[in-house]
Amino acid sequence: MNMVNTEKSNQEYRDTRLDLIKAISICLVLVLHIRPIRIISENALSHSGIANFILDQIYLISTPLAVPLFIVTSLFLLITKLQSNGIKYCINRCKRLFEIFIFWTTIHIFIYYCISFVQSLWTHTPFSLNIPNLKMYQLLSGTSPPLPIVGDSVFYFIVVLIALTLITYCFLTIKSDDIKNKIALSIFILSLIYFEILNVTGTYIAYWRLDNFIVYIPIAYFLVNQQFEKAKKKYILFLYLCFFIFGCQDVLLRLHHINIGLYARVSIVCGTLAFFISCINLKSIQPNKVVNFLSKFSLGIFAIHKYYLFILTLATLNLFRILGWSNSVLIMGLSIDMVAFFTTFPTIFFTLTTVHLLKSSPLQKYIK
Repeated sequence: MNMVNTEKSNQEYRDTRLDLIKAISICLVLVLHIRPIRIISENALSHSGIANFILDQIYLISTPLAVPLFIVTSLFLLITKLQSNGIKYCINRCKRLFEIFIFWTTIHIFIYYCISFVQSLWTHTPFSLNIPNLKMYQLLSGTSPPLPIVGDSVFYFIVVLIALTLITYCFLTIKSDDIKNKIALSIFILSLIYFEILNVTGTYIAYWRLDNFIVYIPIAYFLVNQQFEKAKKKYILFLYLCFFIFGCQDVLLRLHHINIGLYARVSIVCGTLAFFISCINLKSIQPNKVVNFLSKFSLGIFAIHKYYLFILTLATLNLFRILGWSNSVLIMGLSIDMVAFFTTFPTIFFTLTTVHLLKSSPLQKYIK
């Protein structure tokens, strides 16, 4: 049975509902990293401090849905194709992901050295090719080397996709559907229990670790094979209710200074599943150029935006210092970070413009 609504474009059939999910996901990624609205406060109990805590919780509850949604969408398509094309598709997919990882990691390291060189000239210190405190697993995991201001590399996502692709293929080689269903259900339940134990005990796991994302293999498997697009509204409402309840738990844990994971949370799993099912239950979505662009070139946007964020944040900070402007302004009693405000739209504009230019170049295969 055909489970997707499609449009024919450039001799490709695209699922407009999955395009919508990917487009919203990349927007959430931008919000997660840019944080366009920030409140500055040194006193947690002040008016600004309370408002800042509330705003942070909104960011931390909603924006981390982005990466799991990308992964579920990717696995959803992967399982569909693996069931018809098998090992050949698995090999080709892993080769392509590896090429993308090598390309962007090389670019990232080059940019790191450029920044280090400029810093050495600015501070009159010797330039070194040595990357401080770099461990091989950090490089292979796609998180290092970190850049000033914007932090870690985002290419852990590619490494996770390669690992999940191989695990999913191995899972699908199991011939018995009954055994696969039992394994999938067990992984799903045990993952939720694992996440909950981690959170209530304050055991933090790094955002890039594979155990954050294994749970999405059984989710994608059931979505493909159990036709979840026919799920009744009451189940979706139940998932949203779980998203809200466990999201409130996350807030309470943070309020008590318990360090919880970015992705290893029951709230994130429930929110991801609820949102995905809501989208694939939509009967019809008309093709949209903006949604299609954001979806098709989400990889390029994901890869490039942090570099522009770094450049523009650094430029804005120095401009404010030269002009003698304050980094914050008082609006309705709240101290609003103006650096974040002034860098948001230029970061998005230059990122999208660069991706638009690259899509007509030989490098287009690395941005889609």
